[in-house]
Amino acid sequence: MPVALLLIVVTTWGFSWYAIALQLGTTPIEASVAWRFLLASGLMFLGLAVSGKLRKIPFAAQGWVVLLGLFLFSGNFLFIYAATSYVASGVVSVIFACAAIFGSINSLIFLRQIPSLQVVFGSFVGVLGIACLFSVDAQAIGGKDSWIGLALTLAGTYSFSLGNFVSIRVRRDIDLLNGMAWGMLYGGLLTAAISLYRHDALPIDFSATYLSSLVYLAVGASVVAFIAYLNLITRWGPIRASYATVLFPLVALATSTVFEGLVWSLTTGLGVGLALLGAVLVFTAPKASSPKIAA
Repeated sequence: MPVALLLIVVTTWGFSWYAIALQLGTTPIEASVAWRFLLASGLMFLGLAVSGKLRKIPFAAQGWVVLLGLFLFSGNFLFIYAATSYVASGVVSVIFACAAIFGSINSLIFLRQIPSLQVVFGSFVGVLGIACLFSVDAQAIGGKDSWIGLALTLAGTYSFSLGNFVSIRVRRDIDLLNGMAWGMLYGGLLTAAISLYRHDALPIDFSATYLSSLVYLAVGASVVAFIAYLNLITRWGPIRASYATVLFPLVALATSTVFEGLVWSLTTGLGVGLALLGAVLVFTAPKASSPKIAA
């Protein structure tokens, strides 16, 4: 079962990076993220209502669900969408593989779990790989402002990692599907508010390309993939579940090479290889005790 969940996450999120790239240009990033999660939450609420499983969020858990929406369904994607404006989507996915590294950092901060030497070494290898990617190949991977893309991707990845830990705490008060539905709603509303503040509107592009990518991102990459991924967190913990972020860059890089013209060189290949190897080393390190987030 966990392997099947992993395959769903890897394939669905692997293609989602290119779908994100298709949404850029005609609609503000904030609006695109808002429409994605408002649509996804609407589908979640509809399914829960029809099946008779819709539940209210306990008052004591509201703050945690808002944080889930902020980190996992808002801030994470605002940074990632913006990063894809500067760097090829496949490269963004490779940097995102550092979620496993950030997971170890957050385990130290929130769970007081000291990382092993293998985790420390894996983190060093991963950072070295990213440095290779952005050393001499800036033009190949995105352009002269690719460092901005790096910073935005790292910010989005850390937000994603924080959301993983918050999801564990949310599950103490409410089931996975209801927690997701409300978290997506809060994330979508927050991002819509940002769009209205910055652009005085919540526009949408009605072109076939934009709408098809929106449906894929809302249904496949949000509802289906996040159900699978948050189930993995429950079964494996946030660090081991982050292994999915090590695998889906392989799909994303292939897609980016074919459709975005990603240019490969020896340095690019070395950087990708080291970044993914570092994430694998972090993932395969001896498992710490089961994560517990304090109330």
